[in-house]
Order: sequence, then C-alpha cells, then structure tokens
Amino acid sequence: MKIVILGASRGTGLSAVKQALNKGYDVTAVARNVTAIRQECPDSTEYSRLKISKGDVLYAPGFEHELEGADVVISSIGVTSTKPTILYSTGMTNIIHAMYKYNVSRLICVSGIGVEVTPGMPFIMKLATKYILQPLLKNNFSDLLKMEALVRQSQLNWTIVRAPRLRNGEITGKYRFAANEYLRNPLILRRSDLAHFMVNNIDNKQVFCSRVEISH
Repeated sequence: MKIVILGASRGTGLSAVKQALNKGYDVTAVARNVTAIRQECPDSTEYSRLKISKGDVLYAPGFEHELEGADVVISSIGVTSTKPTILYSTGMTNIIHAMYKYNVSRLICVSGIGVEVTPGMPFIMKLATKYILQPLLKNNFSDLLKMEALVRQSQLNWTIVRAPRLRNGEITGKYRFAANEYLRNPLILRRSDLAHFMVNNIDNKQVFCSRVEISH
C-alpha cells in the first residue's frame, strides 16, 4: 500500500510517517520543510520505503504528482498562527482535485473538536470552547469548517478526524472514538495516538464518509 502524508514535518504527520513505515507501507512524506523528516527518518533499511518530497498544498503543481499510484492520502496540514488563513480550505481544494486527477479515493484529514460546541463536552468545556477557544482561534476554526464542508461534498471515501487538545508522548493505542456521534468528555489526546488511529483505520469502512471524534 502506498500512503501520501501531507503536513509530514512534525507532530501528528511525522508520527504517522513512522507508524506507516513500521506497518510495511510505502510512504511519501510531503511538507514545506523537509529537514525535520530527514533528521527523524535517516537513510537506513528501516526507511527504504520512504520518499521525502518538498511541497506546499497551496501550490498544487508542487505536490500533486506525488499522488500518482497512491492508495490513500492522509492530511495533517496545520498552522501555528492565529492570523487569517486559507491553508485548510485552499489546501484541501488542491488535495481533492489532485486525488480526482490520479484516481485516489481514500482521504483521512485532521480537524479539531473545538470547531463546534458539542453535546458530549462537560459544561466547563462548553463555556471555555465558546467564550475562549473559539474567539481566540476563530480564523483557524472558520477555515477548518470550510475544509470539512469541501471534504463532505467530495466523492471520496473520506474520514474527518476531529481531535481535542493535543500533546506529545509515546503511543498508547488506548483512546476512544465515535463516528458521526459526539464523544463524551473529549479532553486531550497524544499526537502519536491520533496518528495511530489514522494509520490503523485506512481500510475501516465503518469510518468511511464519517466525522470521527477521538480522545483519551
């Protein structure tokens, strides 16, 4: 199986690269800054199935050719700034068009639980999300919602994975998730476990065309 991972230079994306390689998949890791990938995945037998490609999802000609022959695309693109952004919506538009172009049907992408105040959130978390998190991250969240709408409207076998507050740490493999339902108390998750879910549910048809919430 060939996997293309976009936003692969750090955090969840980089963890997904390593875990997919450990499962024996052929991986193409695409990122604007590939230095971190090369540092974390040095030339060795273990990483012989890894191709590292410099590309930006905002510029389709720079990355779309990497989707030729791919079986699945995992998008872990993200921004660290709170300024207005089009990365998620325009980036996903380019990703979807590239998938159509090269006849790739399986898409998994990362979003955030905070884009919506959900019934599963405890009362304090609802208040914090509505009055603190959403105003602070309004630019990120508005573009994430545009991205989600584009994915849902596509003809792909998509999975939108909404994650809570992320932290670093080793893989536990212990997390809860709910497809097209609201998870109770979605508070925190390790980036490595978010990557674990995506890599290990590529062929899970129960999460096809689904919005999934995930948390420890």
